[in-house]
Amino acid sequence: MKYLIGIYQDKEKIENHLNSLPIKHRKIMEAGPFTSRLQAMHWMESMEEKLQSYPTERYSLGYLVPRTWYGATFVAE
Repeated sequence: MKYLIGIYQDKEKIENHLNSLPIKHRKIMEAGPFTSRLQAMHWMESMEEKLQSYPTERYSLGYLVPRTWYGATFVAE
């Protein structure tokens, strides 16, 4: 089992990206909204610390424009 941790601005883009990977995945948690990419990155780093005993992969999909960011954690099976 592997955890995928992602931050994104467009929910459709993260879903498309994960669907393009050769894995089955299920969402276990959503977080946000975050007011900046930096705030979302801090959330992603804290999730990675909590899951340090498990393999993890990180994804960041968005534009460097001032828009709202979201986070999600998935389990890859």
